[in-house]
Amino acid sequence: MTSLKFILEEEGFRSKPYLDSLGIQTIGHGLTYITESESEHIVQNRIYEIIKQLEYDYNWFKGLSENRKTVIISMVYQLGLNGFSKFKKMIKAIENNDFSTAKKEGLDSLWAKQTPQRANKQMDMLEIG
Repeated sequence: MTSLKFILEEEGFRSKPYLDSLGIQTIGHGLTYITESESEHIVQNRIYEIIKQLEYDYNWFKGLSENRKTVIISMVYQLGLNGFSKFKKMIKAIENNDFSTAKKEGLDSLWAKQTPQRANKQMDMLEIG
């Protein structure tokens, strides 16, 4: 048995933080901390999965500029695909290449009220391309 397989079995996996037997906050396979490099690797993997899902669900996604793709990916990363999919008017405007309306619709949301700096920056990027 490899060390990896042994440790994975011994530690088990939990996707949400929990307190271990010593009361130390733990996540995953017994992790008590994560390095910046490890976190960046996880984010990169999630971005890859987001892109695959966006390309599958929205045929217009591939035709967007890199900046516009970046905005959509960032929104899905923050809100989840389900949360993003609720921006129906914004998505319809993007589908119609009407990025001024897409910006307006994106800013007319609870997301924009909760994270105004992020929303304004991202909607500007979406509009400008």
